[in-house]
Amino acid sequence: MKSSYERGRRLADPRDNIEIQYQPGNIAYQAFAALNDLCFTNEPISEYDFQTMRNAGFWCLYSGGALAGYCHLQIKEATAHIARIAVHPDYRSRGLGSRLMDTMIDHGVTNQVKAITLWVQQDNPRAISLYRKYGFSIVGESAQFEVDIGSEPAGHILAVPISEYDEQAFGAVPPGAAKRREAHNPPHTHVLLFVREGEVVGFARFSPTFPGCSPFEVLADVPVGALVSSLAGYALPDKTRIRITTGNPIALNYFQANGYHENYRLYVMARELP
Repeated sequence: MKSSYERGRRLADPRDNIEIQYQPGNIAYQAFAALNDLCFTNEPISEYDFQTMRNAGFWCLYSGGALAGYCHLQIKEATAHIARIAVHPDYRSRGLGSRLMDTMIDHGVTNQVKAITLWVQQDNPRAISLYRKYGFSIVGESAQFEVDIGSEPAGHILAVPISEYDEQAFGAVPPGAAKRREAHNPPHTHVLLFVREGEVVGFARFSPTFPGCSPFEVLADVPVGALVSSLAGYALPDKTRIRITTGNPIALNYFQANGYHENYRLYVMARELP
């Protein structure tokens, strides 16, 4: 899809010296990381992921030339997902989050997107209120858990890269995994199918540097811990404690029943576009 914004185009507002720049070519990773780490303390973005992010659906907001915010909109066919929206703490309560929301929604309309989704922490009423003003409503829930791969029981389940799965021999890839096929880019990101005796019983997108899974889907009555332990072959040696974000009922029940630390709960919100 073609964007209505040209690379590097600035949307300036002379009233308060605000500029919103699409896919800026001059932003350094260090400057971006400093802002991101302030807004998302426990969720850093690697330089590789930053470079991937800035190639599409990425805007930076500047106030008086200083980096004050950014946002990232992912578009897949007729659906868009607001992956990140951040405003520096020193620049909040000035309507800058609304500026970024307007920019992403306008971009979606221009590119004939029919619906936009986002995730928001349930303990963030300010953000939830903003999204409701933009017509978003809650359509689901999920949660993020801290899980130590090494503490999970092993089982007869394999984590198979989607690029190595033999569909002719074992059947079609589940739709939820198939639509994430393009995200498979090892060693940075793995789209993995959990396979037991030739049957796909779940799937996950796993990022070793984060490290974490999102989504994490269980499709059959299987030991969830065995799915988690199968990730060991893809984890970095010093990062075996991972974050699993899931709205899957089987996975949620397992992690909650076994007392895993819950980082936060999320609402899934969505709205349609004209």
